[in-house]
Amino acid sequence: MEKNTSKLIAEIMRKGGTLLAEPCPKCGGLLVKYKGKTFCPKCDNITSITQIELSQKGNDIAVIQQQIIAKIKDLLASKESDLFVSKSILYYSKTLIELKKLGSENNEENSNT
Repeated sequence: MEKNTSKLIAEIMRKGGTLLAEPCPKCGGLLVKYKGKTFCPKCDNITSITQIELSQKGNDIAVIQQQIIAKIKDLLASKESDLFVSKSILYYSKTLIELKKLGSENNEENSNT
């Protein structure tokens, strides 16, 4: 195992990650679980814990966007007053725009690491 990989795994474990007993099915290397995601530092080309955290952030944003879209669809199908529906959809739409910006920033950070 490379020195950098060992340091990365140690850092992940210090931050609450877990070293898994089973080996990577591709390379036979170590598998690590961190914040609900299992990965092989070698096969997944992970060089820093920041990469893991940024990719998780992107996944979280996508889930939130899907939930907001579902809420907008529910509002459109509801029997609520027009004013309530309009204000709610406007609020959720603004939130989606902000999440899209956040996702773009996340993608830029991922491409720079």
